[in-house]
Amino acid sequence: MKVDDIDLPRVQTWVSGLSKELKPKTVKEIVSLLQSSIGRKLMLTTPLPSPKKQHTPTDAEIKDILERASEPMKLAILLASFCSLRRGEICALTDKDFHDGMVKVSKTVVRDVTGDWIVKSPKTPGSVRSVPVPDKIMKLVPKGKIIPWTPDMLSKKFLKLTQNQFRFHDLRHYYASTAHYLGVPDAYIMANGGWKTDSVMKRVYREALEDKKKEENAKIAQHFEKIAT
Repeated sequence: MKVDDIDLPRVQTWVSGLSKELKPKTVKEIVSLLQSSIGRKLMLTTPLPSPKKQHTPTDAEIKDILERASEPMKLAILLASFCSLRRGEICALTDKDFHDGMVKVSKTVVRDVTGDWIVKSPKTPGSVRSVPVPDKIMKLVPKGKIIPWTPDMLSKKFLKLTQNQFRFHDLRHYYASTAHYLGVPDAYIMANGGWKTDSVMKRVYREALEDKKKEENAKIAQHFEKIAT
């Protein structure tokens, strides 16, 4: 379509269609690129989709999905929730990356310009790291490739397992929130999770774990009750 023919009604219809299939962040990036390309601001009459509120799984939810998960999925869940690995990082792992109670994260699986899945180095140097792995998880590591799926396949299977209650990426929220609750210094949480800055990490764990929040609120109420009597 010629630039002069791109009018607001057409863009509105186009954006509405995108919003049904793509994430809010992706839609906003597409609209921003379009506006830069045509050289003018598009005053949309309908707002762009808002990001979905993140969900931090509870201990009970983690236990539930672990009990119902297949062996490959169980290992993927454990590596994400207890070691803070991303889905692409998990899909790139082999047994050679595990040794002496640690997992070496030095590669990830992503799509190339043609849409094919490839293994490459992480985008940022901070994502290259060694993370402690509990003994129980180390014993589950099979020979060869750890997970037989692409990142998208892993996400789809996980959503089916959780009945769309939360995403695979939310397991990293669980890791960060739990580690913070247990008193682990931010520097260690950042290093293990491969976060470039602490702003993203802190935004993750500011939303307190629901089950832990109940425990802490009980402590607060108990304290105030002693003062009041």
